[in-house]
Amino acid sequence: MRIALRIDTRKNAPEVLEERELPLDGNDADSVYWASIDHGTRVEIEMTGTYRAGRTGVDAYLEQTVVANPHLELYYQPPKGEPISYPRVTQELPREAQEIKPHPHGMELGMLLKFMQDAEGRTVQKTLQEDFSKISAAVAEEVCKSAKVSPRKKAEDLSSDEVEALHRALSEVKIPPPSASCVVPIGEPLIVEGLKRRFKAEYFTSAVRPPAVYRGNPFVVEVGLAYGGDLPTDEPAEVLRFANRVPLQYQPRACAITEGVYDTNWKNYELGQPKGSLPVGPIAIFVHLASVWVPFTSEAKEAVAHYPEVIAEIMLGLREVGRRLGIHLRARQRAQADAQRRSLFERYIPELATAIGKILGEDRLPIAQAFQDALPNFVRMNEPELDLTPPADPTPSGGSPSMPPPADEAPDSEPRKPAAPKVEAKPAAKAEAKAPPAKAAPAKPATKVAPAKPAARAPEKPAAKGKPGKPGKAQQLDLIIHDLKR
Repeated sequence: MRIALRIDTRKNAPEVLEERELPLDGNDADSVYWASIDHGTRVEIEMTGTYRAGRTGVDAYLEQTVVANPHLELYYQPPKGEPISYPRVTQELPREAQEIKPHPHGMELGMLLKFMQDAEGRTVQKTLQEDFSKISAAVAEEVCKSAKVSPRKKAEDLSSDEVEALHRALSEVKIPPPSASCVVPIGEPLIVEGLKRRFKAEYFTSAVRPPAVYRGNPFVVEVGLAYGGDLPTDEPAEVLRFANRVPLQYQPRACAITEGVYDTNWKNYELGQPKGSLPVGPIAIFVHLASVWVPFTSEAKEAVAHYPEVIAEIMLGLREVGRRLGIHLRARQRAQADAQRRSLFERYIPELATAIGKILGEDRLPIAQAFQDALPNFVRMNEPELDLTPPADPTPSGGSPSMPPPADEAPDSEPRKPAAPKVEAKPAAKAEAKAPPAKAAPAKPATKVAPAKPAARAPEKPAAKGKPGKPGKAQQLDLIIHDLKR
């Protein structure tokens, strides 16, 4: 197929001048030539200019282009150095934008007056329904009622005051937001994939705002963020600005995107930010404005104009990704604090178990396991459990142990049996045996209190009847383990 086109710049539409099908097996020169070459679209440009590096250089422009166009596979041969290749990260092409009617929200008064003058005999209600999007018959009637204009009046017969009243009513009546089918956003997953092509960071996130309107033109704001990794920690954030997937490299301070980044309070999201400056830290910020009509500041298309609706949507998107970053950073800080607290406990569990085992004459492993089982009650356990392998003898070469033994026992000998339980248990038994004679003696009423003293030590009575040689040790160990688990 051979098609000759001409672009009608007034209507921004193609005009077909010639359309002819070329058979691949034809004998004419055009058919033979078409069959002998590679098919597809190819653009070649030869230009003369100054090649320079830096923030506004060709290299930086191409690096940002592959971020906003994840479907793009780019091969670039710079004038000096090795060729650079950027493979595509998705096989899905951007969908085709659809044509929609202008949305009434944000429309200027002069534009609305032009619509009414070009109505060509239609009523006001009919004009609102047919020339604007998201206006049904009920909404058009409500607008006319709010403006105190007859819906059956001819649109071209409206006075300037009536058009002005209609303009105010369009901003007051609730109208559904415009459709985003006329713009082609990148999408949250592909924004993250694009950022990964450019930055080696530890955390990525993105957000896409719902469609909004300025001057009757729908637009969508997309925001992405990369944090950590190889990004510099002591420099201001790197801001990537895009309009319809095209990088904006010049006039950053005159751009509404940069103003939105400056006006956002990044301190709320665990980042440092000097007054009136960009946030400082290992962070890169991505902002994309997709619209059928981007409000540039000039014909050079280097910066986005400061429309309040556009700045508000940019800041809402930045706050959304900022909240996610703050949650991530605070969770990481809590994990680090928990790891430090856990390591402190685990450092002393083996030594504490060894000391308690020597005091009670028990094996250290069950004691250490009891401490380890009770550890989740005090710290978050996100790592493998502590290695309970018994350490080597603390004094193999004659040195001193890491924790000194109790004062009443030697380091290399078995702990001596405590005499206190035996001494206290015998008076308790004698007191019970002599209790009846004590009650019969009226001359010494104070002796009635004597049985009460051993009664206060009643828990130690079973210790006297326990295993010989180890009175009360098992019970003491159970109490320690119970207190730890509690």
